[in-house]
Amino acid sequence: MTSMSFTTDPIYRPSAASENAMRIIEEAEYGGGDVFDCIRTMQRIRPGNAEDWISEWSRTAKINQDLADEAMKKGHLITARKYYLNAYNYYRHASFFILMMDKRKADYYKLSDACFRKAAALFDPPFEYLNVDYEGKQLEAILYHTKKPGKNPLVIYVLGLDAQKEEYYFLGIEEALARGLNVLVFDGPGQASSLFMKGIRGTPHYEKPVAAFIDALSKRGDLDMNRLAIVGRSFAGYHAPRAAAFEPRIKALVVWGAFYSLYDNIARRKDALPRFKEVLGVDSDAEFMEKAKEYSLKGVAEKIKCPMLVMHGEADPQVDVNDARKLYEEATSKDKQLVIFKLGEPGSGHCAHDAPSIAFPMVWDWVADKMGSKS
Repeated sequence: MTSMSFTTDPIYRPSAASENAMRIIEEAEYGGGDVFDCIRTMQRIRPGNAEDWISEWSRTAKINQDLADEAMKKGHLITARKYYLNAYNYYRHASFFILMMDKRKADYYKLSDACFRKAAALFDPPFEYLNVDYEGKQLEAILYHTKKPGKNPLVIYVLGLDAQKEEYYFLGIEEALARGLNVLVFDGPGQASSLFMKGIRGTPHYEKPVAAFIDALSKRGDLDMNRLAIVGRSFAGYHAPRAAAFEPRIKALVVWGAFYSLYDNIARRKDALPRFKEVLGVDSDAEFMEKAKEYSLKGVAEKIKCPMLVMHGEADPQVDVNDARKLYEEATSKDKQLVIFKLGEPGSGHCAHDAPSIAFPMVWDWVADKMGSKS
């Protein structure tokens, strides 16, 4: 089975390498790389060789970073922006198999973050970085502004387990902006730079960091905070429903890959245990399994009353499709929709990695409709 197999057959249980090969190709469609860069890089990686993965993606990242620097010197800013975005995502991708608390993870993040910030400054308008206080520390976010005139809605786009806030630019944010939606993405507790740069561990009470950002942004006056939606992807299929259940200011919810119970998920999928232990800040498997019980939507889903869209792949190898069905059935929203990507069809794997041209328009059209933002 090659690293490219999962891009054409997303039904079989993939290896981590093959699924991430598909993930970066998905992101390349939205400016997070070049498909041919990806193919050439994967051809240089020996199957199952983690060091090859790191070195070869780093090599491709450095090539793009050098091209960006050269373009900047010549004043070719659009070209520079493109190559900096590529370099960011390749450096991020290079570090995927490095555990969160390994020093190399922070080192790679510094490299990738520098590239993304250079690209961010070359957009019109530039991407806005901001911080909010959370339990004595600060969480960092990026706010993307739509060009649509007037005071427009806001979408909080919540990260999955191993994602980074910068990465989400390549997961359909341009589609949201085109529909008149502002988008906020932040590294929350236990996520990305909050974890491996600041040591902020995860929390089952994700409504608290979400509320911190809502409080801060409500003071600004340039966003329509009465039209506020939240979208959660992958492990955020727990976090976003949790926030919507306890935060009444959220007016619409998209759950993209429902995640009903961490305890039940890990009981089926031990391979993810090391990363989840880092997120929760525990050393032993027994301590983790006890803490994992707190990450459950049982008794929580019924508190979700806002409009809700749940999307899930029938063959999702990471989260059982029945998690989506349970969430949908238990939520008390009068306006709710369940979309299951069927076995054998595009999108049937995890978070529709192989069907971005189907899934992203579906998400953002639904949100735009609920927020009254037509374009």
